[in-house]
Amino acid sequence: MAGGRAGTGGAAGAPGMGIALVTNDAGWLEPNPAGAVGSWWATNDYIGATSTPGTGDCPTAGFPMSACSTLTTPATGTPFVPDPNAWGMCASGTSAKVVTGSDGTLAWQFIWGNIIAFNLATPDPSPMPVVGSYDAPVHGITGFAFDIDAVPAGGHLRVMFATPGTENHPAYWDGVSNDTSPVLNPGHYEVRWPDVGGPFWFAGAPPFDPTKIEWVAFHVVSTDIAPVPFDFCLTNLSLLTD
Repeated sequence: MAGGRAGTGGAAGAPGMGIALVTNDAGWLEPNPAGAVGSWWATNDYIGATSTPGTGDCPTAGFPMSACSTLTTPATGTPFVPDPNAWGMCASGTSAKVVTGSDGTLAWQFIWGNIIAFNLATPDPSPMPVVGSYDAPVHGITGFAFDIDAVPAGGHLRVMFATPGTENHPAYWDGVSNDTSPVLNPGHYEVRWPDVGGPFWFAGAPPFDPTKIEWVAFHVVSTDIAPVPFDFCLTNLSLLTD
């Protein structure tokens, strides 16, 4: 990340009680009382699930690289590890503007932006791991908290929680009624499970099930208005217990 970072502002009131999620130098969650285990990863519509350039939804649908999203940090093909300057888990790039496809409609399903995420119940270190599910209520976990130091322009960010069968359309914070999560300014944010749902635009979306969380993700959402550049770091991640 170029240059210095601004300090993270706090939300009004004292933060909730929680169990810290600390990431080690290899990009894995340190052992924690919540029993969460997993590593960080990143993807976008150009590099796809295997983080291989040119294999994502955008290029395989026939769009040129210039029409697809870009991910600068973390670098493609490298482990997603904490910033060496102790700024946290940092990401930068651009979620591409959604353009019209050959069928004459906007290509939302092919140009969808960038995602950074971490697994909660996946000790498998292989390139294509067997993803497990985390039972939050069994561990006394009521939600998730984080600090963010810069928000993508327009607040085009979803804080998502995938469960088995919903990986392509995960529920997200405020997803029952809004296109994005209410992350509009740098600061401290807390998400409780009753506030996770949707997505509102996906007909038949099942209710969010906190007993089966596979991964937590930050999705920088593409729009049909303009590209969405982003450059942010996440710190003070925790699983809430109140």
